[in-house]
Amino acid sequence: MRLKAAEHGEEGMLVAVLASRIVGAESIRWSQGCDPPNPWLYGLQVAAEFRGQGIGRSLVRAAEELGRRHGADHMSLDVDVDDARAIAFYEALGYTVVRHHQHHWRSLDPRTGAVINEGTAPTLIMRRLLR
Repeated sequence: MRLKAAEHGEEGMLVAVLASRIVGAESIRWSQGCDPPNPWLYGLQVAAEFRGQGIGRSLVRAAEELGRRHGADHMSLDVDVDDARAIAFYEALGYTVVRHHQHHWRSLDPRTGAVINEGTAPTLIMRRLLR
């Protein structure tokens, strides 16, 4: 498996590639995340048939290394309050819950940038010391 990183302005993306196939991805927002001033991880996804093989863990660790290179002391993320599996995954990686949060989300039309839908979801902010 190879990890590839791309950064554009205030955001970055990591992808996991196995045999020329993208099997996982994660995004990083360097500012304006849910737990300023910390970089914010979001959108971690691993293809179902590749879960449990360390791909998600590798993506998170690579994002943390990028955070260190950007001078961050902590990395943050938010997770749905009822997603016990994701909470346990992040806790195993050293993240701790620091507070409750109402996450505001928006879906945008990729062609026009217009807001298609929006709402809120109860989440937990989790944070990990990087240094």
